[in-house]
Amino acid sequence: MQLREMRVSGFGTFADTRVRGLAPGLNVLHGPNEFGKTTLLEFVRRVLFGFPAKRGDTNQYPSLRGGQYGGQLLCEMRDGRTLTVSRTSGKSGGALSVEDERGAAVNSDSFYAALGNASPDLYHNVFSVGLDELYRVNVISLPEVRDRVYGAGLGMGEVSITQLKESFSGAAEKLFKPRGSTQRMNAIAGSLNLLERQIRDRVGQLGRYDEKTRERDRLAAESGQLREQQRTLQAAQRSLGNQKSLYATFAGLRAAEEELAALAGVPDVPDETMGEMADRRQSIASLEERLRETQTRLSARRTEYAKLNFDPALLEHAKHIKDLSRSLTQYRDARRDLPLRNREQELALEQLHRGIRELGEGWNTERVRSFALTTEQSVTLRGRQDSLQAREKAAEKAADRLDDYRAQARASRARPALPTVYRIVGLAILGLGVAGCVYSALNGYVLPAVVSGVVAALGLVVALSLGSSSGPLRDRAVEELERERQEAAGLLDEERTAWAAFLKSLGFAPSLTSAAVGEQLQSLRALQSSLRTVDEREARIEGMKATVKATDALFAQVAAALAEPVPATDVAAGIEAMDARLDNAQELGARKDTLRGELTQLDENATLLAADLAKARSDFGALLSGFGVSTFEEFTALHKRSARARTLRAGIAESRLAIQSAAGVGAAYDAFVATLGATSPEDIAARLDVVDKELADVESTLTSTNQRIGGLNVELNNLVSSEELLDWEADAEKLKQQLRDAHREWLRSRLGLRAVELAVSKYETTRQPAVVREAQSAFALMTGGRYTTLLNPLGSSNLHVRDAAGTEKCETDELSRGTREQLYLAMRLGLIAQYEQNAEPLPVIMDDILVNFDDARGPLAVKALAAFAKSRQVIVMTCHDSTRRLYLDAGAREVVVENSTMLL
Repeated sequence: MQLREMRVSGFGTFADTRVRGLAPGLNVLHGPNEFGKTTLLEFVRRVLFGFPAKRGDTNQYPSLRGGQYGGQLLCEMRDGRTLTVSRTSGKSGGALSVEDERGAAVNSDSFYAALGNASPDLYHNVFSVGLDELYRVNVISLPEVRDRVYGAGLGMGEVSITQLKESFSGAAEKLFKPRGSTQRMNAIAGSLNLLERQIRDRVGQLGRYDEKTRERDRLAAESGQLREQQRTLQAAQRSLGNQKSLYATFAGLRAAEEELAALAGVPDVPDETMGEMADRRQSIASLEERLRETQTRLSARRTEYAKLNFDPALLEHAKHIKDLSRSLTQYRDARRDLPLRNREQELALEQLHRGIRELGEGWNTERVRSFALTTEQSVTLRGRQDSLQAREKAAEKAADRLDDYRAQARASRARPALPTVYRIVGLAILGLGVAGCVYSALNGYVLPAVVSGVVAALGLVVALSLGSSSGPLRDRAVEELERERQEAAGLLDEERTAWAAFLKSLGFAPSLTSAAVGEQLQSLRALQSSLRTVDEREARIEGMKATVKATDALFAQVAAALAEPVPATDVAAGIEAMDARLDNAQELGARKDTLRGELTQLDENATLLAADLAKARSDFGALLSGFGVSTFEEFTALHKRSARARTLRAGIAESRLAIQSAAGVGAAYDAFVATLGATSPEDIAARLDVVDKELADVESTLTSTNQRIGGLNVELNNLVSSEELLDWEADAEKLKQQLRDAHREWLRSRLGLRAVELAVSKYETTRQPAVVREAQSAFALMTGGRYTTLLNPLGSSNLHVRDAAGTEKCETDELSRGTREQLYLAMRLGLIAQYEQNAEPLPVIMDDILVNFDDARGPLAVKALAAFAKSRQVIVMTCHDSTRRLYLDAGAREVVVENSTMLL
């Protein structure tokens, strides 16, 4: 996975910020202190792996500049897909959303699985590090790092060694633990001991069976007598309880019967009828209220309608007035701009004519306007210019060669010549050297051949030494160079003649040089552009004049038709006044049309409401007469008496049903009612208290007796149950077998744990982890070959280094801080390279990690990072311009931050 863009909605002091320009390979983000580099590093960590919980001293980076907390990362996966990873504030690390390029949601589990299920701790300490993490954390000591190192080295892929050891150890502890109680083997042993004690106790209890049988039979007879007493007392308790609970019902029954006798002859008025009468009365009141409201609104609308007056001519000329209003801005602009545009046109024409005069005789406005070179003429012109320049250079070069040769000849005549004898000696040395070189080479003598060659070279130098000389040879050279100069001058004259003829064919002055023709063509193009500008301005001026004239004419026409005059001296103000009056007239006209419709509707509504009210009053009076009353109040009193009679009859029936449910119907009911009539509540309560106390004593004795009988039955069953004893013995054998099976499982877990420990020990003894081997080459490059080997001793989380001389050092005790940081950086590069073999590559981000590297090792570290970034993405951040230049020189691409606030 590689980052293509960071989009920060709100995080720290960044709001609505984008980080662009992220590409494969090495990327550099440069900014001063408090620029926000650490904030961006933490933003990437938290969008990928979640926001931390709001506790402790962890910096939450709240959105200080506005915007929704969180943001997005635009990522390109190894398979070519483009994913957008978004995270906003929420529970459990924030709300995560992953979408592909089509906007379809991607399951977060599958996204993290593609990343090799890397943990936040691994990414924080290996893939995205600042100077603090680089120095403080030795990655080889991290449990997850060691798991991936040894898992890969032992051929187990991503299997965690720690998890594997914990699995074996946990399985063994679940089976057995010294002095434990919940482990499987411990629990089985405890159950087996308890069962064996029960078997031993059962065998010693078989002699007391007959004694317990006699005691159980005696208690059973006592229990029967107590149950009979209980039934008698419960019957008396129920009877007295019914009398006590129903006495109030009986008294209410007698009072209701007396009151109902007084209401005999009252007609039945149902509640539905009373509701209907109330609804009719309310309907009449509602109709009366609606009729009053309708008449009030009708009067108000008539008054408002009579007050609406406006000039009808405004509506007749509404289209013309709106046209004038729409063109008002254009009219004002035209009136304002016409003098300025006329002045500009005059100045432009004056400047244009001056430029045409500068072209020379024969040029005028029409010729400038129509002048144009064809494509063929342009090509020919460029060819003629190039040819003329080439001829000029050739002639100048020939003259320069002749002048140089003459100067050299004059200098050589002033230098003394060597005597002829020296030349003869030189030729002799040359011959001897050549002969010796050939002879030695043929016979395989290398050193003599080389010496002979040197001698021959010296002889050649002496033989060719020149002094002052003169003669026919030198005279012929001067003549040849003079002939070349004359030929070049002749060709130049011919080319100039052809150039003048070509210029004349184009209409230019034949005396113009190549540079002058270019300048005149540029002047012509500028004048033609000025002509087009003058023509366009003239068209705009004519258009503005037409606009002013048309607007003035239309305004005068409309103003003459209106009843109320408008300002004629200021046409713009008059148009605004017309438009305002038109808007008011249109509003009044629309309101008048609306009121006309409302008046018609209100008249119809008032007539209908008056008819409905008269009918409702007539129907209501007829209903009252049917019940023998004349007013609604009398009808309400009649309904109350009828409802009371119905309530009394229902209460009487309910009371009788309650008494019958307890005492029975017919004679039993009559006897129960007679009994209640002859007693009092106090007498009933006193008798019930006596019966309750006697029943409680009997039930307590019965419960105790039954409990003793139950205990004896259990003891007797236990004594005679030989099958249970056999079951116990069978269960004991099952527990023993389970204990043996659990012991075998415990042995397998312990053996597996020991095998993993032996494999790791052997691996550390015989081979170094792959991560260490990967880091070794990077560390050697960063230290300039000072240290060549990395070692991870058995049982140690510290690394040892070995220099080129074979001296071994411990990284925590004997290395400087800068060298340790270089070692830790190399280890992270090695781990990342190993990690990517089985998972999606992750973006590597490093913040100012070269601070403690010296001037020699800093560039070497940049070189190592550049080589590492060729097949992955590395983003480095720095506040030092010198470090930035090192990265750029190594081929890094500079990252751009847009719309950012620059306070961390």
